Amino acid sequence: MLTCLYQLNAQQWQDLLALRTQCQLKDNGAPKLYTQALRTKRRLPAILLHYHQHTLTGFLSMHFFAENSCEISLMIAPIARQQGLARALLRASLPLLRHQKIDELIFSSALSFATHPLARHFKAQTQDFV
Repeated sequence: MLTCLYQLNAQQWQDLLALRTQCQLKDNGAPKLYTQALRTKRRLPAILLHYHQHTLTGFLSMHFFAENSCEISLMIAPIARQQGLARALLRASLPLLRHQKIDELIFSSALSFATHPLARHFKAQTQDFV
């Protein structure tokens, strides 16, 4: 089940922390979570959660820090990968991205994402921020 939210409640936050732990173990890293932005009501429904049998298997958050760009945090549970879930979450985010006239996406991810087929499909470039 896919849900679009303005903010996370306490249970969803705990589910997200558990998902991040799974991803860190599998990928040796995980995207940055902007705690304040996720736990406080935002002006746009910029959080997407995917639950399968009451377990959080997918997360996407959009952070509109600049006028025409958006930072995307995306995590998929290791057990749910290679099933099109990341693509489905990105597809579900497109209406809001178009409405906000976003023309540049910045993916906050573990370095291992750089070799993922989805990153290659979109010709992703890596850049380290210190």
